[in-house]
Amino acid sequence: MKKAYLGIDPGVNGAIAVIWGDGIIDAYKCPKDVNKMALLIKKVANHCIVENYQLITGIERVWTLPRDGRKGAFTFGMNYGMWLGILADNRINPILILPKEWQSMLKRFKIPKDYLDKKRKLKQIAQKYVEFKVTLATADAILIAKYLKENKNAER
Repeated sequence: MKKAYLGIDPGVNGAIAVIWGDGIIDAYKCPKDVNKMALLIKKVANHCIVENYQLITGIERVWTLPRDGRKGAFTFGMNYGMWLGILADNRINPILILPKEWQSMLKRFKIPKDYLDKKRKLKQIAQKYVEFKVTLATADAILIAKYLKENKNAER
C-alpha cells in the first residue's frame, strides 16, 4: 500500500503539508476558520481513501511558554486542540512529535538559535524539497512531513 505523510504545524500561523507516495508535496496555510480546517483534513483523508494511501500523520507536540502571555497562550492552545479534535473526528490517530525530534534530521544544516534566523533557515531548507514557493507558515509542516517519511521509527 502506498503511504501519504501528513505533517501539521499546529500554530495559528502554521500549516499542513502532505507528501504523497510518489513524492508530490502539497502544503496549505492554516485556515483561520475551524470549519475550513476540518474540510482540509477531510479532503486529505478522502483522497487517501480514493487513491488507496495509508495516511501517516504527525503533529508537532507544542506548549506555551510563560513569556507568551495569556491571550497568546490561549489562542495557541486552542488551535492545537482544534487540530487534535479534527483529526479525532476523522479517526486519524496522530503521532505527537517534539520540535527537537523533527529538527534533529536537520543537524547538518546548522540551525541558528535565534527564533527569526531559525525560521528563515527552516524555510530555506524546506524550499529544497518542493517546486512551489515555501513560506514561513508552510516550512515547518513540510519538514514535519519529511521527518515522518524519512524516519520509519516515527510510525509507532
